[in-house]
Amino acid sequence: MQSLLESVRIVDSRRWLPETSADKLRVSHEHPKPRVLATSTSLSVISQCPMRVVSRVAHSLRPWLWQLRRANSHVATRLSLLKDYESEFGPSYTVPSSIEPTQLSRHATFAATADLGSKVAAKPTTICGRVYSKRTASTKLHFYDLRDASGKLQVLASKAASTDPERFSSLHATLRKGDVIEVHGQLGRTKRGEPTLFATQAQLLSPCLHDLPEQLEDKEVQVRDRPLHMLINPSLGQTLKLRHTVVSTLRKYLCQQDFVEVETPVLASLAGGATARPFVTQHNALNADLQLRIAPELYLKRLVIGGLDRVFEIGKVFRNEGVDSSHNPEFTTCEFYMAYARFDHLLSMTTAIVTGIAQAAITAGFSHAERLGLAKDGFDVVSYLDVLSQHVDSATMAQLRTDPEAAVSGLLQACTELNIRPDEAKTAAALVDKLGSVLVEDKCIKPTFVIDHPLVLSPLAMEHPTKPGAALRMELFVQGLELCNAYQELTSPDEQRERFLAQLRARQDGDDESPVPDEDYCRALEYGLPPTVGWGMGIDRLVMLLSDQHHIRDVLSFPVVNAKS
Repeated sequence: MQSLLESVRIVDSRRWLPETSADKLRVSHEHPKPRVLATSTSLSVISQCPMRVVSRVAHSLRPWLWQLRRANSHVATRLSLLKDYESEFGPSYTVPSSIEPTQLSRHATFAATADLGSKVAAKPTTICGRVYSKRTASTKLHFYDLRDASGKLQVLASKAASTDPERFSSLHATLRKGDVIEVHGQLGRTKRGEPTLFATQAQLLSPCLHDLPEQLEDKEVQVRDRPLHMLINPSLGQTLKLRHTVVSTLRKYLCQQDFVEVETPVLASLAGGATARPFVTQHNALNADLQLRIAPELYLKRLVIGGLDRVFEIGKVFRNEGVDSSHNPEFTTCEFYMAYARFDHLLSMTTAIVTGIAQAAITAGFSHAERLGLAKDGFDVVSYLDVLSQHVDSATMAQLRTDPEAAVSGLLQACTELNIRPDEAKTAAALVDKLGSVLVEDKCIKPTFVIDHPLVLSPLAMEHPTKPGAALRMELFVQGLELCNAYQELTSPDEQRERFLAQLRARQDGDDESPVPDEDYCRALEYGLPPTVGWGMGIDRLVMLLSDQHHIRDVLSFPVVNAKS
């Protein structure tokens, strides 16, 4: 086994493995980025080893060494074929001048217009795609299934039709599942009716040096090896396309309403705008601690104060909290702020945004939005305080409206009676939030607007003019998930300072997710914030609902995972 280890060398621009000192590798200068080469000694040693030994060696090294295992009986076969092919015909991964964006599904549709066993009377076609299946009828006849982002198309390669029959055998002995190839030929249908490209030329553009499994069900591998997951399970690619549809539809709507898209800082000395624990990092040049933003809210409202009446931002926010099916430490939100608007505008705008996105998703082939009831108007409306008052005694509810901290004992009693285990922080805000998550949020299966939140949960919202202790705030819940959060913004700098101080007291009482007071924001309010409504939506959760995914990792390109040891 040791001789096997010492006989292998992987050559590329970054990684090297030990080689035998007596047998150097020959790397052609004609290749700008050599792929995999092996010495004659290496090949002879590998080919004589049992497959179980080669497997043990490959698994004992780094995962990328597994590229040596390509043939069923002899690992070296694939490597030698590639080497022979390249030495005879030049670099296999040269990008051809004829390449252009192709849609295999479009070509397949066009090919289907031909009669059985005939070709379409049209000029020759060039396609590119990845080999997902290879079927060899004989040394002179091969069938391939090619796929790209749009769909798939069968390729029939026969030596009789090849424009280069001398090259035919060497090329098609080299091609394997996973390789990216270019094929030139005529579209048509086989006698069995399969849309097919009848190949006259083919070229290997990029080889796949790993074995692609038929199925990939291991969740950890799916998360850690995203390219492999996408190759084996195309559904993730479709979900990411849906995500693009959601974001582009939302952006288009806001731009049509004369909103200006802006960018606000991700790094700041103080993260605010939400109740969450921030990530902290160190800026070496400034010798200062900085925090990743937990929300863009306070910066966006500064821009409204500065004269941009309608602003929005779509971007990442970061919260140093737990990971579960609906929470990832980094996630994407959209927030907008609109001056000179009233709270009742928010419900109608939210309905228009969500139904518009749902209809776009249905058009894209995701019908689950219609089953959830997101594609039509008429969302339910529930009062947070009314539901809470059905389970909490009237004296505690009165205290909650006027002196929230005095209501702590009554809220704890309600938690005990309802068998709800409170969090470590025993503040009024934390207890009300815990009660609400069970009594209100979890019950919102159909699309439901929740209004009349206790003011203690809404430190940045204006108080309801006719309902003391209630905030001018609404949230949209679907299937128990919060999608949107919006409210009439608090404009008084003095009242904002008082609420920040209340949050500071909660922080001192053990609620470490309560933000630190932001005096710079209060000073900005002193210039005068016009009557403004603010709105935010989690993009990831909406994509989860529209695509019928039950874990947030299944709608993210690259979810957060633990580092491998």
